[in-house]
Amino acid sequence: LRAQMHPAQPPIHWGGALMWRGTSLAKPLRTGSSFIGLGTHRQRMVIYPISPADPDTGLAMINWIAEVTIDDVTASNRTGWYSQIEIDDFIHHFEHWKYDWLDVPALIRGAEAAYENPMIDRDPVSHWTDGPVALMGDAAHPMYPTGSNGASQAIIDARVLGAKILAHGIGPSALAAYDAALCEPVSQIVLRNREAGPFGLLNLVNERCGGEFEDIDEV
Repeated sequence: LRAQMHPAQPPIHWGGALMWRGTSLAKPLRTGSSFIGLGTHRQRMVIYPISPADPDTGLAMINWIAEVTIDDVTASNRTGWYSQIEIDDFIHHFEHWKYDWLDVPALIRGAEAAYENPMIDRDPVSHWTDGPVALMGDAAHPMYPTGSNGASQAIIDARVLGAKILAHGIGPSALAAYDAALCEPVSQIVLRNREAGPFGLLNLVNERCGGEFEDIDEV
């Protein structure tokens, strides 16, 4: 539908980031529900639990995303959108990421399967609606999942669209109001997500002290 609505849209945009994803049974970190970000925009890990901890074992299902930005512009052509990959093919990027509170390679190796895909998006389009048709979610705004904005924004789309239908009734006027409310601001989010996002703070720490410090207030 998006291609029909915008036949001249630019091709898929890839900024050089490859992601490997998996889930592993492990003890949840920090508070037990903490979202952990490690590294910089060039090489990073995102780790968070997606289940409660088992009361008997203390283990929870942990979702992890390992990411590396590379300069080989052909790499996205060698990977599928979500291809299964051997852990040994990428774990060397994170083999030395071991801390007294987290063993990254052990967490990755604990997964039954891992999947690879390039982190891609598309340039924003000028409108999401055409008569009785409206785009939402990834059809409207495929974006880098920086800050977990992808699925979250799709939920917001549905909520706003529902509110506009309640306000204007079922018809093109409700869709036009939905488009007016979200298309421009969300397009700006798509573009901002191409930057470091929350990892911009970690980049700053890395620039100032190489990531090693005793007191964050001094950094």
